[in-house]
Amino acid sequence: MVNKELLVKGVSFMLYSFPFFFAGPMLLFYSVQQENLILKIVSGFLMLLAMFLSVKGLFIVLESFFGKRKN
Repeated sequence: MVNKELLVKGVSFMLYSFPFFFAGPMLLFYSVQQENLILKIVSGFLMLLAMFLSVKGLFIVLESFFGKRKN
């Protein structure tokens, strides 16, 4: 049986990461054109945040399928 609460939590983490997957590279492209170091750092942070949130969401989803079962 699937733990639906964990499944919703994991999918929500993955949905929260979705905008950062687009904002990070767009900001990086803009910062390279403008030669702005601060924007490069911010875009790198956004891309790392996107990866972190998506992996955390994926682990939570997998835990909802294969985690400990409540009896």
